[in-house]
Amino acid sequence: MVCSVFVFYFKDPHESAKVPTIVSIVGLVTIFFSLVLIPVDIFNVSHTMNPKQQSIAITILYYGIFEVI
Repeated sequence: MVCSVFVFYFKDPHESAKVPTIVSIVGLVTIFFSLVLIPVDIFNVSHTMNPKQQSIAITILYYGIFEVI
C-alpha cells in the first residue's frame, strides 16, 4: 500500500502507461521485503537455541527475494 502511494504521488499525471507503474510498485515491494528480512533473520538467530533449525526457511526466503531482484 505504501509503495503504491509513493509511486502514484511521484508519477506524472499525464502518463497513461500501466506497465511502468506496475513494475515500479513490484520493485519497491520486493526491496521492502528484502529490507524487512534482515531484522527477522537477526531475531531468529538470536532467539533460538538451535539456529540451524530454522535457517533453511530464512535461506529460502533470501534466495527467493534475491532471485526476484
